[in-house]
Amino acid sequence: MRRCRLALLMLAMLFILFTSGCQNIQDLVKRDFSSQPSLIKVRIHFDRGDMVEGYVYELGLERSGKLYAGGSSISYIYDAQGNVVGSFNYQRVTYMEIIPPEDDNTAQ
Repeated sequence: MRRCRLALLMLAMLFILFTSGCQNIQDLVKRDFSSQPSLIKVRIHFDRGDMVEGYVYELGLERSGKLYAGGSSISYIYDAQGNVVGSFNYQRVTYMEIIPPEDDNTAQ
């Protein structure tokens, strides 16, 4: 009799766990391969007054960038399709200006 109650109690506990707090197991198990970082259109202002427009994946040093001894760094500039068209050194960047998508056509 005690074993039957214990078994029913365990089944009830498992049922509660699976129906309440364990609903997100599928979200934890499945991977979302479609979530690639999106390109951000920026205008990069350099310390000598030069300005370059292009796309970057991140506003800081990205994973594919390089950090060299002495503090200099290289990150990449992309075109709208994601192809590398150049590189720049963050040591020479004064600031980056984000170009909103609605201003994309007027900036050209």
